[in-house]
Amino acid sequence: MTALEDVPLTARSVVASTLLGTDPPRLPVSFLVRTGQIFGFSEPAVRTALSRMVANEEAIRNDTSSYELAGHLVSRQERQREGRSASTIEWDGTWTMFVVGQGSRSSSDRARLRVSMQRLRVGELREGVWTRPSNLAPDRLAEDMVIIESQCDVFTVMSSDTGLAERLWDLD
Repeated sequence: MTALEDVPLTARSVVASTLLGTDPPRLPVSFLVRTGQIFGFSEPAVRTALSRMVANEEAIRNDTSSYELAGHLVSRQERQREGRSASTIEWDGTWTMFVVGQGSRSSSDRARLRVSMQRLRVGELREGVWTRPSNLAPDRLAEDMVIIESQCDVFTVMSSDTGLAERLWDLD
């Protein structure tokens, strides 16, 4: 397997990352071209990436010679924004535990569950058992909890394991 640092950037990833990091997610073509050039991409390569993003409904071209995020990338930017300013409540020492129910699930259901768990920063204790501190505000849980509750039993638990967080996440 190739190390992450060995995977080269693409012109699309540079353009998408630049737009994802901008609020509102709209930039002039000239700015996107210059940004691509910083990463070693020619103007035609950046313009091709932009055209493909438009074709894939990831961006739209405005009349003002600028491009704006569209489609699933708009949702991704919103999730990133929420992740940087997580809405939390004071932690009372309890943990929310999610135990995957018995029975077969489709691969798409399993994938949706994993994505929802990752969005909520839930750590996998062992296969089929996920947990996190019970400190997320209810408004933060709504969308992903529909997916999670359809596949898991949900418990509030206490743990005497003082190193649990360190086992679940790289806290450094």
